[in-house]
Amino acid sequence: MATQAEVDQGREAELLLSNPTYQSAWSDIRDDLTRDWRKSDPGDQDARERCYVAITLLDKLQDKFGEYMNAGRLASDVFDKERR
Repeated sequence: MATQAEVDQGREAELLLSNPTYQSAWSDIRDDLTRDWRKSDPGDQDARERCYVAITLLDKLQDKFGEYMNAGRLASDVFDKERR
């Protein structure tokens, strides 16, 4: 059953993901981490792994907001159908 909390969370996630400041910050952080990975010393496996983990977590966060957004859209559709 869809809840109002899911709808609200989805809307908030959509607002965040479409926010130009958020998009810019996310892109800048990812670019910085990629640059750090590329500039890392070939023998510094720990530095490359830290960059990899950070990029992976950053992507997972982005994906989670996308999941919230999609769940909110589905919940909103359920509410709309129930009102009819």
